[in-house]
Amino acid sequence: MSSRDAISPRGSSPSSRAALDARPLPRPQILLVDDDEGLLDTLGAFLRLTGYSVVTVRTYDLAVEHLRSYRPDILITDLQLGDADGWHLAYEARRDQPLLSVVVVTAWLYLSDLAPGGPGIPVFIKPFDPEELLRYLQSIC
Repeated sequence: MSSRDAISPRGSSPSSRAALDARPLPRPQILLVDDDEGLLDTLGAFLRLTGYSVVTVRTYDLAVEHLRSYRPDILITDLQLGDADGWHLAYEARRDQPLLSVVVVTAWLYLSDLAPGGPGIPVFIKPFDPEELLRYLQSIC
């Protein structure tokens, strides 16, 4: 037995290991939450075209349900979700997944509304450039 054979995993050849190494890494999974159906459709489609796996939901309750079952890598949420808010959703999400990346999108321009998110939660003011969001997502993945 050569030293090369001794370190090869059983049943794998150098060419099969190279094929495994060449597989693309899975893209992060995103949960996109907004009560604006137009934004969900367009931003969701854009993110899917760039290779992300995206689940879209319109309500806080559905978002909480999906956070528990889907376990995304990234949560992108609107600040205003009808009868709930994105800060509370971010808090709930990070309570269960402390390392979850969270991004807030909002049309609200008042800094006092942005304060509850705390450090480490970027805010994109609508309308925003989806390419800018994409660059941010690529920087954290």
